[in-house]
Amino acid sequence: MSKQLGQEIIVENRPGAGDTIGMTLVSEAEPDGYTLGVGSQSSMAIAPLTQKNLAYDPVEAFEPVFNFADVSMGLVVNKDLGPTSIEELVALAKEKSGELNYSSGGTGTTSHFAGAMFASYAGIADDTVHIPYQGGSQASVATGSGEVQFYTGHSPAT
Repeated sequence: MSKQLGQEIIVENRPGAGDTIGMTLVSEAEPDGYTLGVGSQSSMAIAPLTQKNLAYDPVEAFEPVFNFADVSMGLVVNKDLGPTSIEELVALAKEKSGELNYSSGGTGTTSHFAGAMFASYAGIADDTVHIPYQGGSQASVATGSGEVQFYTGHSPAT
């Protein structure tokens, strides 16, 4: 990008709080056309519905420039758990009610909502426990290591 624009580009990665930390900083920046933010479903759609004192209005504070990426969601189960299908995972969660945990990239993130929706639709919402992590990569690693049993999140982290 520096080559095409003929100037230095500085990337300031400010993750956390469902991407709202970084987007708050972008919303407070001088609107000079030199500051870009990468909004997500978490920061632009979920946060305004779940946070009373969000520091920005996603419609008023930003001007969309382009769609950066389309990201798929996936369900990952720890290999040592045993189930090899969604039906088997649901049956195990009901059998071991309260013993299965699912990870997310943080409370209020897309992966949190995806996991909660999956548990609700599968009828295991009362049988599973949500464990939030500080990002999808950590949530995915926790699933692989066995700290938690499954993760529903963005495919780059899975």
